[in-house]
Amino acid sequence: MLAVSVPPIPKGFFDFMFGPGSIICKMKIQTISSIPGECLMRSAVVVFLFSMLVACGGGSSRDAQAPATPNPPPVFKTELSLIAGNIGGPGDLDGIGMDARFYAPGRMAADMAGNLYVADRCTVRKIAPGAVVTTLAGNPNSCATRDGKGNTAGFGLINALGVAPDGAVYVAHSDSSGATIHSIIRRISKDGTVTTLAGMQSGMEPAAEFGYIAGLALDREGNIYVTDEKSPSTAIRKITPSGVVTTVANLAGTLFEHLAIDSAGDLFVQNWIRNEIIKIGRDGTQTIVPFPINTSQNESVVSFAVDAQNNLFALLVLSTTARIVKLETVTGSVSTIVQISGTTTDPLGALSDVKAIAIGSDGNVFVSASPRYVIRKITPEGTIATYAGAEAPSEPKDGIGSAASFGVPNLYAGIGSDAAGNLYVTDTASVRRISPSGNVVTIAGDTARNPTRAVINGKGIEARFSNPAGITIDMAGNVYVADGTYSFSLYPRPSSIDNASIRKISPTGEVGTFAGSVLSGYVDGNGEVARFFRPQGIVADRTGNLYVVDSGNCMIRKITPNGTVTTFAGMPCVSGQGASQDGVGTGARFAAPAGIAIDPSGNLYVTDFDADALSIRKITPTGVVSTLARGAYGNASDPGAPIQFGQFGSGNIAADAAGNIYLADTPNHSIRRIGQDGVVTTIVGSSASAGIRLGTSPSLYRPFSLAFLAPDVLAIRTETSVLKLTLTRQ
Repeated sequence: MLAVSVPPIPKGFFDFMFGPGSIICKMKIQTISSIPGECLMRSAVVVFLFSMLVACGGGSSRDAQAPATPNPPPVFKTELSLIAGNIGGPGDLDGIGMDARFYAPGRMAADMAGNLYVADRCTVRKIAPGAVVTTLAGNPNSCATRDGKGNTAGFGLINALGVAPDGAVYVAHSDSSGATIHSIIRRISKDGTVTTLAGMQSGMEPAAEFGYIAGLALDREGNIYVTDEKSPSTAIRKITPSGVVTTVANLAGTLFEHLAIDSAGDLFVQNWIRNEIIKIGRDGTQTIVPFPINTSQNESVVSFAVDAQNNLFALLVLSTTARIVKLETVTGSVSTIVQISGTTTDPLGALSDVKAIAIGSDGNVFVSASPRYVIRKITPEGTIATYAGAEAPSEPKDGIGSAASFGVPNLYAGIGSDAAGNLYVTDTASVRRISPSGNVVTIAGDTARNPTRAVINGKGIEARFSNPAGITIDMAGNVYVADGTYSFSLYPRPSSIDNASIRKISPTGEVGTFAGSVLSGYVDGNGEVARFFRPQGIVADRTGNLYVVDSGNCMIRKITPNGTVTTFAGMPCVSGQGASQDGVGTGARFAAPAGIAIDPSGNLYVTDFDADALSIRKITPTGVVSTLARGAYGNASDPGAPIQFGQFGSGNIAADAAGNIYLADTPNHSIRRIGQDGVVTTIVGSSASAGIRLGTSPSLYRPFSLAFLAPDVLAIRTETSVLKLTLTRQ
């Protein structure tokens, strides 16, 4: 047998000979017998050739390989820290004291074990001694009537609640059945199991039917009393623990709301119209409580409660002040526990913040301050402190780290970073700069709580913005802001009253109009000759070109460094044709683009949404538009589930060096990642858990925009803060 010497195989030889498009594959050889004899130097080569032919597509269909499985997305360990601002504000986080979050704390009730129960929108929260906050029952993301346990149960908006001697909590809330709104009574056992006790529920009508219930109290036998407002009068109804409903008293007039009961079984009800507290005895007699209400100055009763010694506490409000007053029923003496100024600097906040009071078993008074998202505790001596929750700041303020504060942004607020690691954010009607050390400085515009909105060029804070949205920084340190109306419509139309300009802030703080003007429309051209309509997202490339999401015109516009504006992609909005369409340049269509990002290769990524879905669109440097990912509106984020997104803003998209996309999914309180293969994963946050919590088990509340500070380090703009999210690949 002839010995054959086989030389070393050069690198890339098999790809050349046997890979797709190779010489061998192009021969379309179907059988081994058709291979020339000189090729069969060794049997191993024959086997190898056959396997390569199958890989090329030869052989029967049953031999074809399955499509390659995409690489799984990376798994990150996340850590959230504060750069600047305040992490207080709304949410539904359980926790201890100021680590917990509330959405809208309202009516409250206390038991003899020292527990406090709070109606928080569509949930009942329990605050145990030590300020330990848990959610007893209800789901903040689903305000619908459902029996069940814990968060599987559901309520409408809770109007009143009380606690029984056995520890069960009873709530009254509205339930819509057709065109009429009825109230129903629900029972929550100590383990969080919810059942319906009485009232109409979604078309199901038990023996009793209620109108609007605004007050609820329980006696020592566990009977429930409610104020039932049904025209032309209000009735006091009694519901036994077994659900039997009777009428205790009828009251002339409407709007009898808060209700309390003492140990003797006497009821106290608030007459909202006449500004009185009425006592209803067990024998049905009605008397006016001799309470020190200053009727000449229109002082009114907001809330009241009865303690274990039958003393009556009431929150009384004037136009400029408020006070909590104690009436000792045995002696008749009256004392003021605390006086509230009603200003934003007062520990209890503005008068409108105070919603309800409750008396703890230890004699402390608890106050729910709804717009401030907290529960306050007031000692018998009048000392005020935050008991649970954390409030948001009231107005923007420069400062370092947590000493700074931000205004509540609109959905299209932007954030960007420069080469030195400074962050820039648009904030209500101003532009703020945040140094790497967390120092927040207003560099342009008006930071007042109710700012002046205008298009005025000038130096620094002398300038004015209308509605600054997207923001970007070029390589020379110039800051560009998309300044226009932030109202949104799927098919908006240009209007001459809308500001629609791109503003430029030089490194020395000079603010000018770079392109566009206060006149909106659609015109390509140079500088202020050009017209935009509702510009939102904006991004700069490495050569100084700007790309602007011209949302009102459904286009992506390009601005050269000399200010020349052209249409890069998209065509004018057409009513009734909102569906997006892939294509090249002006042959593509966007439904309602908002945010924009750019990767190091110059690819653009645009968030686009229509009536049915939200999409991530990709635009190559040559203008080829494709859809990277598309998902319906919703909050599903489980692996393998259909893709769903919340609403997008103008600054909520960023791209990393590999072209992976990161999104601030505002309504779902999360950051999402989209790979180049279109796979969507949730990096941090959840639609089921709202509220800012720092650390290695972080959570978010309404992240608006984000930008990369470094590889795998994101800056996130929320309603009240700027945060840093560090991603460590596992």
